[in-house]
Amino acid sequence: MKQRQAFRTAFPNHRKLPRRLPIAMWRAVQLASIAMLVGLCFLLGSRPEAGLKLFWQVIIPFLPLLLFTAPGVWRNICPIATINQLPSHLGISMLRKVPGTLRRHSLWISAGLLSLIIPLRKLVLNSDAAALAICFVGVLAVAFVMGCLFKGKSGWCTSFCPVLPVERLYGQTPFVRALNAHCEPCRVCTTNCYDRNPPIAFLEEQFRGNRNSDSALSAFAALFPGLIAGYYTISEPVELAVLEVYGYFGICMAVSAVLCWLLSALTRWNAGYRTMLFTILAFNLYYWFNAPLIAELIASPWPTSVLWTLRSLVFCLSVMWGVRTFRLQRQYHQLIASSTAISSPFSSMMSADLELNEKIGSKNQD
Repeated sequence: MKQRQAFRTAFPNHRKLPRRLPIAMWRAVQLASIAMLVGLCFLLGSRPEAGLKLFWQVIIPFLPLLLFTAPGVWRNICPIATINQLPSHLGISMLRKVPGTLRRHSLWISAGLLSLIIPLRKLVLNSDAAALAICFVGVLAVAFVMGCLFKGKSGWCTSFCPVLPVERLYGQTPFVRALNAHCEPCRVCTTNCYDRNPPIAFLEEQFRGNRNSDSALSAFAALFPGLIAGYYTISEPVELAVLEVYGYFGICMAVSAVLCWLLSALTRWNAGYRTMLFTILAFNLYYWFNAPLIAELIASPWPTSVLWTLRSLVFCLSVMWGVRTFRLQRQYHQLIASSTAISSPFSSMMSADLELNEKIGSKNQD
């Protein structure tokens, strides 16, 4: 009992934290985000250059920063997530469970989709506004259909969304926590749900069962810096064939994986610490290459001091994040090591929540 209470104190249940914004306000922001995405699609059709510049040079450079500092905010306002949850809100979802095989391999699927899309930016999406608009419409359609078929967020947001692996890496220890504004009540659709409690969900996923074994997420973390480096070190416009482009990205990701393996061999750090370090590396790589783009938005022509100030701020932020993540992981392992009665603290915490959800569901059906 004492160990369980210590765990609850160290990792408080998000649903018991005070809600800073009412659900109605989140709904308004969600509708606004859908309107903005629709507006972007129209802009891509009417003024292609302006639409491409707005998305790739203004929106995208700042999105990883939001995922790094306040991932819950993004998961609440993402227009694709809102479309995915629309069937649940309208009561037209079939509420099916995702088949076991797909569920177990969902992270590999989402990471694979991301690894296909990033090179596709160089080949098509960066320069073809029509292709980008079609991509948006296609993703929205898929997310809506998956919401109609499967319960909660299990059909897209917590399974097959290509951004999910990045959200999980960057969202390990949020600086700002935002309560889930989609699932009221919780539909109990996902094990280790990131919308419910990101830090403990990440830790339980990393160290579930054999705590020294690498998870799919840590494997993606090893490849992620290579994916970013591959994108920013290949010339544009691309003069290589499609297979050559993907081959180049594959080589970069393989080099990144080898570096992670060497780190593991030399230090014997566990999967969590390696994942933390390579997440920091990926975040800094991204903003090292994007700093000139952001500097142009601040001042044009921009002085060199602005560029290095941005890079330094990103580095300092990532170090703060790393310290917090390291401390959280160490505290988690200490609590696990001192406990003989709790094999999976998150699961034990979930048992009471599942009972509460059943009561809520029964009440809603009456």
